[in-house]
Amino acid sequence: MILTSIVNKFQVIILAAGQGTRLLPLTKNMPKTMIKVNDKPIIDYILSSFDQDKIEEIIIATGHYANLVENHLGKSYLNIPIKYVRNDLHKETNSIYSLWLLKNFIKNDTIIINADTVIHKDIFTLIIESIYDTGLAIDDTLAPPLPDEAMKASIKDNIIYDVSKKILPEKTNGDAIGVYKFSQSNIKILFNEIDYLIENSVKDKLFTYAVQKILKKINIYSISTKGKPWIEIDDLNDLNNFKKMVENQEL
Repeated sequence: MILTSIVNKFQVIILAAGQGTRLLPLTKNMPKTMIKVNDKPIIDYILSSFDQDKIEEIIIATGHYANLVENHLGKSYLNIPIKYVRNDLHKETNSIYSLWLLKNFIKNDTIIINADTVIHKDIFTLIIESIYDTGLAIDDTLAPPLPDEAMKASIKDNIIYDVSKKILPEKTNGDAIGVYKFSQSNIKILFNEIDYLIENSVKDKLFTYAVQKILKKINIYSISTKGKPWIEIDDLNDLNNFKKMVENQEL
């Protein structure tokens, strides 16, 4: 479905339960998203990219040292209420399970972002104001082959027909950067798929696994980042690159 130019307020989900093992020992006693760059935690950079006038609520899935995120942010951000849902099984599950825990709190159009993905505020605006009610933010400026860890997307007529880390270079049309937009009706379809997977003991996958499963059921569109800067912070090299981006005022 394609929307008109009317912009509604969104619920924003931040998935922050993971252990961030590739950044050990920095993450031994804290969540990845609480690592400080220039005395400011990563999650603060994520929140500062949001347009608060377009958000009605922020829901954060916490897990690894959950209290550090919860105590740092408190109950609101710029007058936007924050709700926390803990994934107590974060050591043996992945984001598909964290997202599933939130399903009863979703009542509106939704933006989902990983807690290690920092975007330029213009990307957030592009997603919110897109004519598409359901889509993935795609960096379509990168030439394949993309890094092994990149979430690759295959796109035709601006519709995503495959999303996976294992897509071959010749079928790669962009990098799905870790920001998702779902209409209220389509996120119900996503949760129906996640329900089925959880019932069948699929708890250790990224939730993109469920997104991939519903690509034939609904149209999920590519929302271009238009070359604006972003970064996914997986390891020390990414963290150092993020520090440079902050120093250069790119983010």
